[in-house]
This record gives sequence, structure tokens and C-alpha cells, in this order.
Amino acid sequence: MQTHDSAVFQGKHTQIKVEITGSVPGSRTLFEVTETDRGPGWNEQLQKYTGTTRQTLNPKTGEIISQSWARGENKGYGRIFQAHKNQLTPLA
Repeated sequence: MQTHDSAVFQGKHTQIKVEITGSVPGSRTLFEVTETDRGPGWNEQLQKYTGTTRQTLNPKTGEIISQSWARGENKGYGRIFQAHKNQLTPLA
């Protein structure tokens, strides 16, 4: 993996789209990455958050029990952190 490659970071409970921004000095296995995933509410065409709707279905009947709206913003967008190469999967 090289600088400016896109990858998916596999955390303990989540997957995050990241861009590799560099390597950690003195390490061959750690990379510095920037989070590029804006969240499910981001509209790429409009370049703004339009939100996301969630529905809860009754498992027996399949009818909608409740419906809610959320902005769907990823508050970690742009965050820079270090990741081990085993936690990164390159995007094609």
C-alpha cells in the first residue's frame, strides 16, 4: 500500500473508508490514515447531508412498526489515526 491509496479499516465493531496519508517513521507495518467516510446520510451529488430513514419491521407480519429519520453524519470524518497493515484492506 502506498500514500493516497484508498482502503477499508477493519476495527473491532466497524468498517471505515480511509485514505493512506503516510507511514509512521521507524515502522514497516503502521500507516497514518485519514477517515474519508462521511456517513450514510451524505448525498454525493448534492454535496451535503440529506439524512437517512430507518424502518423497524414486525418480524412476524412484515409491517412497519416504527420509522425514524437521522442526519447520518459521521463525526469522525477527517480524523487522522494510525492503523496496522493487517487492519487495512485495499479498495479496487
